[in-house]
Amino acid sequence: MMLALIAARAAQRQAEIEELFESAPDPREALVEFSRRYGREVATERDWWTAVIEFMVVVGRDEELRARYSEHHDATRKTTIAMARRWMKETGGRLEISPERLATTVMALNIGLTVESLLAPSEVPRGLYADAQLSLLRGAVADREPR
Repeated sequence: MMLALIAARAAQRQAEIEELFESAPDPREALVEFSRRYGREVATERDWWTAVIEFMVVVGRDEELRARYSEHHDATRKTTIAMARRWMKETGGRLEISPERLATTVMALNIGLTVESLLAPSEVPRGLYADAQLSLLRGAVADREPR
């Protein structure tokens, strides 16, 4: 049952990411808006996110469940990879790390901030998701000139 709930939420999130990046005049605006929404969701749906984090721990201990969970997790990663590639194409930038590694890092950052938010909500204001993602991306995008 939890996998079905996660699948539905993952599909909704992927569609939301794609819509934001399609409609935003600047990829940064799309990232900031998505991060704000995600932060708001974590703050208002603490029980859901607590259950998701607990489920992730169970998934990590069960190979069969991990294989089933990875379908949805990998779909989110693929959407994130596609958005990173599109961002670089639109801005003319170049990543210091591969889009695949960047996607893993983006997802891990969100999970880490979510856990921290559950443990110490006052330490993770909603805007921190956007600030952290933008800082990560600024560090991941190569300078146009040699250092």
